[in-house]
This record gives sequence, structure tokens and C-alpha cells, in this order.
Amino acid sequence: MVEAFLKTGIPGRLHLCGFGKQSGEIQALAARHPQLQFDGLLPKQSDCLDWAQKVDVLVNPRLNIWGLENSFPSKIFEFSMTGKAILTTPTGGVDRVLGDRAFYLDADRFEASFADQVRAISGMDRELLRQRGRSIREHVMAEYTWDRQAARMTEFMAALVDGRSVPGLA
Repeated sequence: MVEAFLKTGIPGRLHLCGFGKQSGEIQALAARHPQLQFDGLLPKQSDCLDWAQKVDVLVNPRLNIWGLENSFPSKIFEFSMTGKAILTTPTGGVDRVLGDRAFYLDADRFEASFADQVRAISGMDRELLRQRGRSIREHVMAEYTWDRQAARMTEFMAALVDGRSVPGLA
């Protein structure tokens, strides 16, 4: 993702935070490229919301890796709470949760898709990006609260007990 961003040549900056096997490599790239900012592992999980306020779009670069196709990234809910636009792969049902409010990457051609989306998004009006972010936040806050999910589970289980057909279940 970092290399694909650098190849786009857009004048924006890619801010990164986190940790993992590639942290050292990303830190070294950031030292050589002023368009990269690597903040490493943030001190507390709660720092993520504040950190996200300095960007226009949050990126969830999830590849099609065997075993993850049905694994929903909980990070999407954290991203949603920031009120920022989101660029993500649709993996694990993310597209069903965010709908057309988010921007999507084609995980099968990740690098090219990422570059295309970054170029397109960088040309968008920032107010449109803010509107998308607010729309994501409002949608998730309305549809994915604990109470709303509990009601869905209750409806699902009641349908099973009553022998009614359950949408989405074959």
C-alpha cells in the first residue's frame, strides 16, 4: 500500500500508525519520503479517534487472504466512529455494513486499485469527503448499536424456533 501510494505522485500525505513485522521498513520509508508520516503504535487505543482527525480518509487495506473472507474487521466500527471517509476492501461483509457510503478497493488487483482510488479521492472536494464520513458514522450509530443487534438476534432466533424462513440462511 505504501509503495502504491508513493507511485501515485499525488501531493498529499499518507499517515500511518500501528505495529507489526513491517514497522521498521515503514519507518525507514517515512524517513526517506516526506509524503509519508509513520506514528508507530499509539500509546492507547483511545488515541486512535484523535489521531484520525488529522486525515481525510481512513484506509483498511485488507487483502483476500484465505480464512479472512468471512471475518469482519472490527476496525471498521472504530473507523466509523471518527466521522471520516473510509477506503476499504469489501472483505467479510464490510460492503454490506457501509454500503455506498465508503470507497472500495479491488483486493484482487490491490496495488492498481489502491492507486486509482487514491488518485480519484485526492481530487474530490474535502466537504464531500466529510459528508461521506458523517454519513458512515450516522448509519453505523443507527444500525449497529448493541440494542439494534440484540433485536436482530432475537428476531433471528424467534424465526428459527417458530420454523419461519430466516433471510440469508440457506
